[in-house]
Amino acid sequence: MKQIPARFVHTLGTLPGVGTALRWYAKRFEDGSIVRIPRGRAAGLLWKRQHGYVNGYWTGVYELPIQEALFCGLRSGQVFYDIGANAGFFSLISAKLVGLSGEVYSFEPLPDNLRALRQQLSINSLAQCYVVPKAVAKTSGRCLLQLTDNHSTAHLTETRQRLGLNGEIEVEPYRSMTLQRITAHPT
Repeated sequence: MKQIPARFVHTLGTLPGVGTALRWYAKRFEDGSIVRIPRGRAAGLLWKRQHGYVNGYWTGVYELPIQEALFCGLRSGQVFYDIGANAGFFSLISAKLVGLSGEVYSFEPLPDNLRALRQQLSINSLAQCYVVPKAVAKTSGRCLLQLTDNHSTAHLTETRQRLGLNGEIEVEPYRSMTLQRITAHPT
């Protein structure tokens, strides 16, 4: 059977009504079920489905231009830093591209995302991936991470702003100005 191209599936999902129908269909899959990603640069990798994350991850059609940029820029043996790794979709692709001789460092401070990230890396047995449970910031000391209702739009702030968001948590930053090769395996 011929595989449907990722770009076509992505475009199909943007049509009025079709995207809603696809999301309804996707919710029929059991939360926590493990699927093999069928298309895109993550094709063949495993994904543990969680309804709080976009369906484009497990279908492989999420952010196709970024997937292509990673494919064009990363080679076997290189090191990749995934800043704000979320559930780990780009960490998976990068690990596939850099191979066992490369390394992927996934920075993620949000506890729910951190849990999902670790699960995705674990089910794919990606030994070249290292999880760093910190934010990346240019300041030292603890920072505030402003939370939203979307797993991917939390952001660091230097002041306590009340913007109608879903709260905030304090996080320990990993200073980007001192970011160099990490020798320990932070987990």
